[in-house]
Amino acid sequence: MKRANRYAVIAVTPLALQLLATVPADAQLSNRSRLALDGIGAVRVGMTIAEAERATGLKFFEPSRFRASEGCYYIQPRTQSPNISFMVFSGSSSKTMNRSSDRIVRVDIDRGSPITTLSGIAIGATEAQVKRRYPGKIKASLHPYTGSNGGKYLTYKPSHLADQRYSLIFETLNGKVVRYRSGFADAVAQIEGCA
Repeated sequence: MKRANRYAVIAVTPLALQLLATVPADAQLSNRSRLALDGIGAVRVGMTIAEAERATGLKFFEPSRFRASEGCYYIQPRTQSPNISFMVFSGSSSKTMNRSSDRIVRVDIDRGSPITTLSGIAIGATEAQVKRRYPGKIKASLHPYTGSNGGKYLTYKPSHLADQRYSLIFETLNGKVVRYRSGFADAVAQIEGCA
């Protein structure tokens, strides 16, 4: 009896390993994922939706059928990781998602998400913590809508030439991070997202 069980485990193991090897653990989007300037997990800005789906092993969906802007919309992964969305530029006025040509340009992390940046900043971090993690590299400005109520933008623009097309903005209210986003600098700078 023991011999039969041992062979069953050996027979199953290669299949299980093959399935696990298809999508690396760090590629999965989860609560432990960390936001970088150019993406999160295996998703990089500039990827098509199809490329992001292959890289993560997840399907992405458009949470709202209403698009505030032609050529720009948001998608979310079908995952347990809450409050993460991806801004997508389509380059056309089409009202339907094109997985093979529409490209991810920005990653948004919203309230309630446990996801951190590579430097360890999360929702709820103080402005002082952000400035300590990015010493001398944060530009503070009043938030366009909540500035009169204590809202700020803490903007990180990388100094390395290869990274200057990317940006990271922390939105704060009363001294604490309430959301943040990264990706291509022009997309990150859009105050209202796709509006």
